[in-house]
Amino acid sequence: MLTQGGESLDQRGWLHLLTYTFNIYRASESYSHSELYGHLWSLSVEEQFYLIWPFVIYFYSRGLKSLIVSLLSFYLVAKLLLMLLVSWGALDRDFVVTQLYFQTFSQADAFLYGSLVALIHKNGGQAPYKFCMSVVVAVTLFCVIGEVLAQQSLFSAMRLMSSPAMFDNNWGFGIGYTIVGFSSLALILYVLYSSSKLKAILFEGRFMVYTGKISYGLYIYHYPIIHLIERYGGEMSNSDRILGYGGGLALTYMISSVSYKYFESPILVRKSRYS
Repeated sequence: MLTQGGESLDQRGWLHLLTYTFNIYRASESYSHSELYGHLWSLSVEEQFYLIWPFVIYFYSRGLKSLIVSLLSFYLVAKLLLMLLVSWGALDRDFVVTQLYFQTFSQADAFLYGSLVALIHKNGGQAPYKFCMSVVVAVTLFCVIGEVLAQQSLFSAMRLMSSPAMFDNNWGFGIGYTIVGFSSLALILYVLYSSSKLKAILFEGRFMVYTGKISYGLYIYHYPIIHLIERYGGEMSNSDRILGYGGGLALTYMISSVSYKYFESPILVRKSRYS
């Protein structure tokens, strides 16, 4: 048995990590939270969706776009209703957070947005990229302002990439991430179809392209590094926190770069044998 921060990573935990069923374990009563690997439940959701979605495409290939739009509309209404039921006390919030939130069917709308982008692009469709960028800006401002109002601190906006306070309440487990998913859809469409200089500056530079390459590692390593800073940082002032999170970001980037070069790249080179 391995231990991390007083928490155990037992044999059952390893089994679920290796079989991509960690989200199921994460929602079980036997789960003990870890700052090292607790966020990896989302990888299980991703892999489970990839196992199911090809069959959906096969059986609904002709009406796939209509199906995706219908499902996204369903998720929007369902998550709004979920948020309201929790707010009214008609549904237990702990049940939503510990049971529903970690299941693939609860998070599938994020992947459906990506599927819709792929379908639009494959069929040679177009998108109003200026409107898409306006959506991204509006959602970003909404998130930042909501974060500041929730925490009564300008510094709190820096938490948006880790644990947004505005998502700690009923919104987060209802429609909060659905809003972010829609914004991501708009951003991807903007990048695909815009030919503006702004897009080239923001998304086509070497730094941004390389960041995309190491993004898997950035996700894997950021969580333990953030908690390491918060655990040993103690009562830090806002300026100290800025330095701490900045240093954590730099450390995450360096570790992810090393991981990509020496671990991920050799594996990616071999994938052509199986494609």
